[in-house]
Amino acid sequence: MKQRATNELRNLRTLADFSNLETAEQADYFRHNYREFLPEEFWRPGVLLAGKRGPSDWRYLQSGVRAAWREKFPPDACLSLIVFLAISPEQIEGSESVKVWPYQKAIMTLATEPWRARFCKSCGNRYVADKPGRVFCSDSCAKEARKLSKRISWTKHRDEWRGSKKRQRGRRQAQ
Repeated sequence: MKQRATNELRNLRTLADFSNLETAEQADYFRHNYREFLPEEFWRPGVLLAGKRGPSDWRYLQSGVRAAWREKFPPDACLSLIVFLAISPEQIEGSESVKVWPYQKAIMTLATEPWRARFCKSCGNRYVADKPGRVFCSDSCAKEARKLSKRISWTKHRDEWRGSKKRQRGRRQAQ
């Protein structure tokens, strides 16, 4: 059971990584390091998707994932994203089962648990929360936000806090 949960979270984080890709170099890195996440055919130009020739640029799928992320993965968007990778009937002939890709599992998980799809309050990247209270994508973003919070608090209360220390020093010297 724990292994399954770990795999689900890994798939969700991989989907977040996919949605945060910005350049063709990053997409190429993703393609080679997460080979099992999307079918290899997906990355080829002019690929058949759902039995039709369509846009094969990874950005097209990514824009759908990003839109669903903003809308907290509504059912219609999830279904569209899952079916996007459906294979044509010709590819099914002769096979006993159809492969379900980790990408599709990740979309399904976010359809049933949309609270996991978040935007980092520090850097703005999309990420997947492992628990409801998580508001930052990483420890470094949380540390930066904490530093900023302390800096703002110090700026607001500086004179008040410095004054109380001076009074305390004065009392100690008088004793």
